[in-house]
Amino acid sequence: MNYFEYRNGQLFAEDVPVKDLVHEYGTPLYVYSAKTFRRHFKAFDSAFEGIDHLICYSVKANSNLSILELLKNEGAGADIFSGG
Repeated sequence: MNYFEYRNGQLFAEDVPVKDLVHEYGTPLYVYSAKTFRRHFKAFDSAFEGIDHLICYSVKANSNLSILELLKNEGAGADIFSGG
């Protein structure tokens, strides 16, 4: 499940109309859902229940500080290693 959906032909991110975000911030625009990130992290984390583990998010994949903070608060680590 994610928290993006169409309502009467209009895309919403959680309960916010995406067109309102476009009017406020312009385009191009990346729109994320904190609820979706949390739900997907918890689903992945629960797959390892009973096993000592640490899920790390690749900072190289997306270094958005708000997302990194959100995942940190969920218990994730950060992978900042680059072999190159």
